[in-house]
Amino acid sequence: LVNTAMAVAVAPGEVSWSTKASLQVVGRPLDRILCTVPKTLEITSVESTGLDSWQLGETPNDPSRTTITLAYRQAFDGSRDIQFRGVLKAASELAWDVPSLVFNDITSQVGIAEVRYPAGIRLRVGELDGVRTVVSQAATAENGDSLLHFQIWKAGFRLPFVTEPKTREVRAAVTN
Repeated sequence: LVNTAMAVAVAPGEVSWSTKASLQVVGRPLDRILCTVPKTLEITSVESTGLDSWQLGETPNDPSRTTITLAYRQAFDGSRDIQFRGVLKAASELAWDVPSLVFNDITSQVGIAEVRYPAGIRLRVGELDGVRTVVSQAATAENGDSLLHFQIWKAGFRLPFVTEPKTREVRAAVTN
């Protein structure tokens, strides 16, 4: 069982992504975990208690995804948290998807996603799959950024956006 909490921060031409995955291992202890992310996401760090190493590699049956192999010093069972960080290469005014983190050989994977964007950006949500908007939790952060919240119930969810700059008009009167 995996419960994920994703945080996505949008800026013009750039999207930063972080995910905390709470993994619950029951039965056979694990010392190696495989998961995948889209190739458009560049993973910058992975942190977890007892993690010996992590490696990125090709995904044999899906060339659009990258496999992350997590190797632990010692096999474990019970709960374990894993923190992933990365950067999505998204250009302004282009459609992009929130990157999905998919664990191999996991019975159930659910989670939440928070998308944060500044006042100068308009974010249009596309057609959702495996995710729903939490309307009651649309909010504004303390620094003025807008926040959108979503619930995820499908590992390979689709949460698409289009990022556009808000058009602004400036008027000035100049006198001598």
